[in-house]
Amino acid sequence: MPLTRTKILSLSALILGLSILLVTLFDKSQINRKTSYWIWAGITANDAPNDAELYIFQGQINTNKTQSTFRRGGLFPHPIKSQPIYLVYRLEGTLPSAEYVTDIFKKDAADWRHHNIEIQGLQIDFDSATSKLLIYSKFLKDLRLHLGKNDKLSITGLSDWAVQGNRDTIKDITNTVDEVVYQLYQDRHTLPDADYYVTALERYPFPFRIGLLEKDRKASYSTTLSKNPYYQGEIYFIQK
Repeated sequence: MPLTRTKILSLSALILGLSILLVTLFDKSQINRKTSYWIWAGITANDAPNDAELYIFQGQINTNKTQSTFRRGGLFPHPIKSQPIYLVYRLEGTLPSAEYVTDIFKKDAADWRHHNIEIQGLQIDFDSATSKLLIYSKFLKDLRLHLGKNDKLSITGLSDWAVQGNRDTIKDITNTVDEVVYQLYQDRHTLPDADYYVTALERYPFPFRIGLLEKDRKASYSTTLSKNPYYQGEIYFIQK
């Protein structure tokens, strides 16, 4: 049966509406993607682009069966142009108590705020074995309970989580934290199989960012991952 003029106009309006919706969704996914920088030991805020979002290393928490100890490192609180910032803590050994971590964070945050720096939240850098993600998930839930209601919680993640991790546990972690940043480097070297993990992340079904060495800025990872609506951007590790 031939289409009437009214039906043709209605169909055209529907197609236009769907096109606008798709463009809007695409634009929103682009807006949500951002580029940030890690400021680790030996690096200053001046080494990052002006007004960039910064993740500033504050020290390492070492935990064994009997106690946790905090070894301070990185930048001390002082006036900087870039803000708000995240304060980053590296965890080594077993997991400390959530209260131990948040007590350190709250003190450091207060010291930064004394210099009129806005604190976005904290980031935990912990290499949890993929097989122990359920334990890590429980720790993160406890940590969230000890944070202020306006404090965001970011974590770094091993790329293997996205490939071998239990999806229910990964989903649980994603719902607990504000962002997961999968690192495509180890120490000061790009992972030799980074392309393999990027391919896996193309189909990854949860919100995520990636962590890269600054020297990999020109790599095509971001372009490849841009097709995934869950991709939220990258954080670059500045090296000298």
